[in-house]
Amino acid sequence: MMLDITRKSDDEALAAALNRSRAVIHFDRDGKILWANDNFLTALGYALDEIKDKNHRCLSRTINTSELFGRE
Repeated sequence: MMLDITRKSDDEALAAALNRSRAVIHFDRDGKILWANDNFLTALGYALDEIKDKNHRCLSRTINTSELFGRE
């Protein structure tokens, strides 16, 4: 059996590029925040220890979707 290690490194490179260029947050199926990158934390004005282990609904008070999407 042959193991394709290039696929994994391609996936890792893509994940690293997205992490550098986008705001990324990870949460579990129940909505508990597990991790967020610096871009996300800076955009929303949080430190990770303020939101980690909380439900992602706590962020809805911070994010104004009408401003994000240009809708009223």
